[in-house]
Amino acid sequence: MRRDQDFRGGLSLAEKRGEQRGEQRGKRHGEELGRLLEACEALGVELTEARRAYVDGLDPQALADLRRQIKASRAWPREE
Repeated sequence: MRRDQDFRGGLSLAEKRGEQRGEQRGKRHGEELGRLLEACEALGVELTEARRAYVDGLDPQALADLRRQIKASRAWPREE
């Protein structure tokens, strides 16, 4: 009985930690996306539907990298 309780308690703790990590990732993604959108607006870089769909799929680091590229070139990176 005790073993089952320990197992369930361990699962509960793991689930809670997983939820916290997911929330942190989501928060960071939202912050980086906001920074990218602000940079695009400030620099007059058009964010088309296709570009928006693209950035929605990026992780926070890729969003930050893209924002740096846009700020440096004052344009969306070349599309190939």
